[in-house]
Amino acid sequence: MDWTKYTKVKVIERSYKIFLKEFSNDESLLVISKNSYNRYLKNILENEKIFWKGHIFWINKKVDINQIYENQKNYINKKIRNIIALGGGTTIDTA
Repeated sequence: MDWTKYTKVKVIERSYKIFLKEFSNDESLLVISKNSYNRYLKNILENEKIFWKGHIFWINKKVDINQIYENQKNYINKKIRNIIALGGGTTIDTA
């Protein structure tokens, strides 16, 4: 089978605070690991009093493709327009 799929990717560089405020809505899915959450996001959310209103996909240390497919079913009827990866390679690949 020969197929090609292009995914539009927009790289945004700005402070977490501005970014979280702009994309905190029901149309956003944040892909993050527990380690990245504890390292980066937890303090920002607590100190800046920001509440994330979007969805969160938590990544374990090893990502199983079946985990991604199962969670994809949960979001299929939601109008997700933004998938945001916060973290390293596994997080980016999963998003």
